[in-house]
This record gives sequence, structure tokens and C-alpha cells, in this order.
Amino acid sequence: MQENSQAKLKTGLKKKIALIIFGLFLFFVLLEIGLRLGGFILLSIQEHNNLRSIKQKGAYRILCLGESTTMDGYPAYLEKDLNGRKTGIVFSVINKGISGTDTSVIVSELENNLNKYSPDLVITMMGINDRGVYMPRPQAPASKSRLFLRSFRTYKLAKLLALHIAKKAEVAGFIKPAINKPTIPQGEGKEQEAGLIPRDTGKINPGENEKYWMKRVDKNPRNARVCLEAGKFYAYRGKILEAKELLKRAIELEPRQVDAYYMLAWLYQDGLQYLESEKIYKEIILINSDSIPAYWGLADAYLFSGKFAESEEALKKALKLAPENAETYFKLGSLYLKQKKFLQAQEVLREGLAVNPGHERACGALVALYEEMGRDSSAEEYRKKLEDLAVAKFNSVSKDNYLRLKAVLDKHGKKLVCVQYPLRSIGPLKDIFREVKEGIIFVDNQASFKKAVEEEGYAEYFLDNFAGDFGHCTPKGNELLAENIAKAVLKEIFNK
Repeated sequence: MQENSQAKLKTGLKKKIALIIFGLFLFFVLLEIGLRLGGFILLSIQEHNNLRSIKQKGAYRILCLGESTTMDGYPAYLEKDLNGRKTGIVFSVINKGISGTDTSVIVSELENNLNKYSPDLVITMMGINDRGVYMPRPQAPASKSRLFLRSFRTYKLAKLLALHIAKKAEVAGFIKPAINKPTIPQGEGKEQEAGLIPRDTGKINPGENEKYWMKRVDKNPRNARVCLEAGKFYAYRGKILEAKELLKRAIELEPRQVDAYYMLAWLYQDGLQYLESEKIYKEIILINSDSIPAYWGLADAYLFSGKFAESEEALKKALKLAPENAETYFKLGSLYLKQKKFLQAQEVLREGLAVNPGHERACGALVALYEEMGRDSSAEEYRKKLEDLAVAKFNSVSKDNYLRLKAVLDKHGKKLVCVQYPLRSIGPLKDIFREVKEGIIFVDNQASFKKAVEEEGYAEYFLDNFAGDFGHCTPKGNELLAENIAKAVLKEIFNK
């Protein structure tokens, strides 16, 4: 009798465990489906924080606009810094940075952001992406098992939540910021020096919103160009499912529509779906076997999948097709750097500079190379070359969009804070507004960052050097950036 009771208990316990396991499995399946339908979770977290921030009654609202150096950067530290100075003013900082965006998109969304958040002040740090150098988050090749795991949205959500919690704890002072080791530049797949992803940055109309594109697609469902442009619109605003659907339709309507292929490959790669992006780049090469950007994209897809030999082969094919293209040398040299093949990297990067002495990221890669090798004098030599290249200048698109942004803010009676990127001269930024007499506060980050880097090292303040002379900031770098901005805001606006 007792044995029967124990057997029943064991059976019941097994059933309960099985039900729990099944329930957890079902939960994660449903969560995975939900996340795939949801799109970019990081943007959702960002928006949640923004909406929570503006609920503070009587707070002075600051809207931060920019690219990934803003999205993943200083705004949270700025809010902490401002509120920690005991000025008697409560500050609410809204982060509307968008990874991989450009000034045309930022300006096109400005009216919506002003109406939605009603800020008292707008801060911008933007323009780097208008040169065609995109700012992806640093990524590293992983094992096949890790790549499989990372393909799940539930994994990404868990990682984002962990990073989010850690960042909040760090900003609140509960934990100390981690010191990041330098990331060797990889020549990531979003650098479009030869038009790998067409941006049409000068053609974006602020009136082109989602309704506009829905109407255009409804009226022209068989027009491949309309589907492509609508797909690009959705992609730049983080609506990835809609973007992919429209881009695939554009390809079906016009199978040789390479612009749609490139954009679709970028979306897959940005979503860590490297096998899919690899397939698309191969399709582009079938259409045009002389496409240098396609070989670059294919090399990056291989690189992020940990296929170094295949990545090297693709870049060598690109080099054979166009031996005068310095960008290919940079990418190949960066690949060797990633594998710590220092002598090969040095040779290739120097060859690239011989082809194009003005290629600032090749200089930046050599700085990283010599720092990694402990050759400080050589690193300093190329760091000075970076300064001599005057890479801080803004192009005509950036200038026009800064002025457009200022005009919109003037219409709404809002003040503007223009922040220059770390280690860059404030002069070119001020030069954009030489005809503007008032309503702008400038934040110079060159001297403070230069001193900090000289004293503590580049890796203390930057995760990478994607832009040649600077990169994405570490927590310590973002704290310094936030401190500089906070001082300027309090002095110029509140006389404190």
C-alpha cells in the first residue's frame, strides 16, 4: 500500500515537472514569436524610458538627437549628472538617438519628436553618418552554437535586459563601470564608401511619413522603385518586418534591383542573420560579378560568422577587381588585425594609405595596431596624421540639415545645444552657423577627451575607432561627455 502511494507520488511529481517544462517551453516559444513580431526591442526599451521620464511633473525636458553614439551613449549619464548637482531643478532627459541613422532622417522626425515630447531644450551630436560611415554596435565573431543561440529574439531580449539593468545600476551608482578593452576595427558591413547601401540622404522630405508611403504603395503595388523607397523608409525607422516585405516585393517585381538586395542584406546582417545576408550578397555577385560593394558585404557576413578564410578570399577578389580602392585594403588589414596577424595587417594598411593617403580609418587601424603591439611612437605618428587629415569637417548634407533643424527649433521657440564629437575640433561645427547670431550653445569635447586619453589610454574612453579618430564611448567616456554637456547647459541657460 505504502509502495503504491510512493509510486503515485513519484508519477505525480514527474507529471508536474513535465508540465512545468512544457509550460516554460511554450512560454519561450510564444515569447520568441512575439519578439519577432515586435521588431527592435531596444527601441521599445528606449521609448519606455522616454515616456516614463516625461511623466515627471515640473521637470525641465531635454531631447537628445543623434546616432548610435547617442542611442547607446551619454543621455542617461547626462540626466544623472544634471540632477546630481543640487541646482533645485529637476531634469528629464529624453533619448531619441537612432543607431545607423543620418541627419536627414533626424530632421525629418524632428516635428514629431517636438510634438510628442514638448522639450525645453534640444541637444544634437550628429553628422558622422552623412559621410557614409555607419556606426554599428561593435560585434565579434562567435562559435556556431553561439550564433545559433544569438539568432533567437529571446536571447537578445535577455541580453538587452541584462545590459539595461546593468546600465541603470551603473548610472545610479550601485556598480562601478566596467573598463572595456580596445576593440580592433573590423571594417563593419555598414561602411558604404562606394554606396553599399543607397541612402538618398538629400531627398528625404519631412512630410514623408508612414501614411504617405502606405498610400504610395497602395497606388503603385507593382512599382519596384516605390516598394524599394518605402522599404528604405521603414528600415530607417526600425520597422523591420514591413521593410523586409517591401524589399522582397521590389526584388520580385524587378529581379535585378540591386539596391533592394543591398538593403535587405543589411537588414539581415543587422539582425545577426549572417547566413541570409551571405546568400543575398552572392545573388548580387551573380547579377554583377564586378560589384566591389557586394564582395565587401560578403566579406563582412563571413567575418561575423567567424569564417575568416572565406572573408579574406572575398576581399582579395575585390582587391583584384579594383587594386586602387583603399577601402578594400582597410577591410583586409582590419581582418588581419582581428586575427592578430600584425605584420600582414601592417603591410596591407600601409598599401591602402599609399593608394589613398587621406583614408582616415586606415590611419586609425594603424594606431590600434601599433598600440596592440606596444609601439607607442608609431601609434602616436599615425594619430598625428589623423589630426592632419582634418576629418572633423562636415559635408554639405550635414550643414544643410543642421540649418534646417535650427529653423524648425526657432519656429517652436526652442534652444539648441550642438555637441561636437569627442577629440574633434569645435571649429567646423561653429562654422556651419557663422550666419546665425543667437540661440545656439556649443559643447567642445576635444581638449577634455584628449587630456583624458593621454593620461589613461584610448581604451578607457572608447570601445572602437570606427570614425578614425574616435569611436563609441565606454561608460567612462559617456560620463565625460555628459559632464561637458551638463556644464555648458547649466552655465549658458541657468547661469549656474
